[in-house]
Amino acid sequence: MADEEISKAFRDLQFKTNETRMRIVQGEQNKKINHQKMRISESAKKNLTGLDENLKYYRSVGRMFLLTDKSAELSRHEAEAKQSK
Repeated sequence: MADEEISKAFRDLQFKTNETRMRIVQGEQNKKINHQKMRISESAKKNLTGLDENLKYYRSVGRMFLLTDKSAELSRHEAEAKQSK
């Protein structure tokens, strides 16, 4: 009887340990993805600052492109970088 309780407790502990490991792995993946998004946004923002105000700026949304202005794109990239941090 005691052996059954011990083995059940051990299985429960193993399950919780595996679940915790999976959460840690998922958290690390999310961290990497957010860091990559932040780098991309900052790089795009840096590239936009050197361009002329009178140029046409297009933003890709799915399979279409939206015409925007420079200030809107800069603010969008700033917001994305903040959100990723």
